[in-house]
Amino acid sequence: MKFSILSAAVAISLFESASAHYLFNRVVVDGVMQPAWRYWREHTNTFMPTKGEEMTLDSFRCNKGATLNPNSEVLTVAAGGKIVMRLSTSTPVVTHPGPVHIFMSKAPGDVRQYDGSGDWFKIYQDDICGNAADGVVDSDWCSWQKSDFPVTVPAATPPGDYLVRIEQFGLHGAHVSGGAEVFFGCLQVRVTGNGNGTPGPLVKIPGMYKADSLNFNKYGFFTSYPQPAPAVWDGAAGTSNPATTRSTTSVATTAISTTTRTTTRAAATTAIITTVRTTTRAVTTPSATIPTTTRAATTASAIARTTTRTAAAPSRSCTRTVRKYRRCGGNGYKGPTTCAAGLKCVRLNANYSRCL
Repeated sequence: MKFSILSAAVAISLFESASAHYLFNRVVVDGVMQPAWRYWREHTNTFMPTKGEEMTLDSFRCNKGATLNPNSEVLTVAAGGKIVMRLSTSTPVVTHPGPVHIFMSKAPGDVRQYDGSGDWFKIYQDDICGNAADGVVDSDWCSWQKSDFPVTVPAATPPGDYLVRIEQFGLHGAHVSGGAEVFFGCLQVRVTGNGNGTPGPLVKIPGMYKADSLNFNKYGFFTSYPQPAPAVWDGAAGTSNPATTRSTTSVATTAISTTTRTTTRAAATTAIITTVRTTTRAVTTPSATIPTTTRAATTASAIARTTTRTAAAPSRSCTRTVRKYRRCGGNGYKGPTTCAAGLKCVRLNANYSRCL
């Protein structure tokens, strides 16, 4: 019997879609789970996701049927404090692969009368937490099988009323244009304190995503996820979080504190090189007395050139294996082709082979 990779993926995604949806409608305060919908902007979409063109509607802010209720409650939290959002007890854990994002939007007054039409900024995101070297599987996502989603309100958040919106992507159908599912809801929060930061980058909802902007094929080989804009606010002047820097770079910079910017970059390379080639050379060079900046730069540069020739050696001898049910071949495939012990790479069609 013949079948295509697309039909197989569609069959899997239909099964996953039918298996479970979920709903954000609880919050934990001081370790105590609050009643359903307390502090939440209650909506009528129940456990159903939003996808495709629905992401271009106003209902994408806090979900379908979410109405302004002057009698609803508002959760008070200090800037720098933590909020713990929790799934409904009827759907206690996340069962679709995908990231979680959390946004805030400041109300001009009472949040209970705010429709979310102002600016939004992101305060949290997650994606892959597992070892993705041989390809991401569902259990590698940080949100997989989680029920609680704690987030810290940035300490620099200006006081006032806010909507806090959590969303989780279900990427099991995202290989089809407009097929990504979004599960989301809004908390009503009053932030206290003396924060004076400038949140950003700012976006509008709707407008943040297009109908097909979340397309992603989770069934192929991948080791990372391309997060959609905006970046997470760093809690300062509206810039995005700085890139994570390896600790070896900071150590090298400390060791040669008087060199120029160019020299520092070379010295960082030296520190990384030393880890691979020797246990003494870079340690000796930074700690020795260096007469001039020129000499340090020359030494670091020479070591960097030597390392360039040897650093590639480990990759030539490293063989990555593919786990059971993961892709190992087919037209256009560029990932690893060797299956884990006891498995074989089985050709299903010209475009797809997997380990069985």
